[in-house]
Amino acid sequence: MNGKTIRLGGYPVPLETDAKGHSTLFFIVPYPGACIHVPPPPPNQLVLVRYPKGLKLDDIYTPLWVEGTLK
Repeated sequence: MNGKTIRLGGYPVPLETDAKGHSTLFFIVPYPGACIHVPPPPPNQLVLVRYPKGLKLDDIYTPLWVEGTLK
């Protein structure tokens, strides 16, 4: 699947932010609230998203769509 372009929906789990507080690195997971305080989804349900432009995440309980190329 390397190099395949996909569109994926899920819930964000922010990992890194830029100076403006926008998320530049985050996981997409299948259910809301998946963080260090609850059991994580299995590894085959985690997708790491790198978005250097940064994305303002107002609510991690609101699903979003991402589109990009798998690596």
